[in-house]
Amino acid sequence: MNQLDSMRIFSKAAECLNFADAARQLGISNAVVTRSVATLETSAVLSKLDCAIAAIEFLLLTRWKVPPLAVVVLCTLAGIGEATWH
Repeated sequence: MNQLDSMRIFSKAAECLNFADAARQLGISNAVVTRSVATLETSAVLSKLDCAIAAIEFLLLTRWKVPPLAVVVLCTLAGIGEATWH
């Protein structure tokens, strides 16, 4: 599995807030979701902090419909934005 597939799986897991739901929607096993996210966490692509920050930013943008500029400002003021923008 390549990093693009892993990112797609991670994105769905963040959207669902649940690995089992993400697996069901993607038509893959829970183990594949878990392994994909773990691979991203241990790679140079995403650290665990990056994953948490990305999930928060995703929720702000999609679930709570916060405007993108506000997300950037909030994350910058909180001091967490730098982790995802390197």
